[in-house]
Amino acid sequence: MEKKTAASKNDREATSKVNTVILALLFIAALLFGVIGLLQLIYHIPKYGNLYDLTMVMVSNGFMLFGILLCLLGISFLLRRNNRREKKT
Repeated sequence: MEKKTAASKNDREATSKVNTVILALLFIAALLFGVIGLLQLIYHIPKYGNLYDLTMVMVSNGFMLFGILLCLLGISFLLRRNNRREKKT
């Protein structure tokens, strides 16, 4: 019985470490997409009537929105994980 509890505790710790790594990668990706979007928006200021600039603004806005969504996904993942921990104790 004790071996089983120790093994499940090790599994939980390993899962926690994996979740933390995934969360960190998610935030890094979100920051990257946000920065790429901002840089594209800064360097491709739209000149109305020029389709290329309009497309670049749409792409940069897409990058920024994707970064924001990744951040929200990471935050919700973190909150859900904390809620599960509180329920167990």
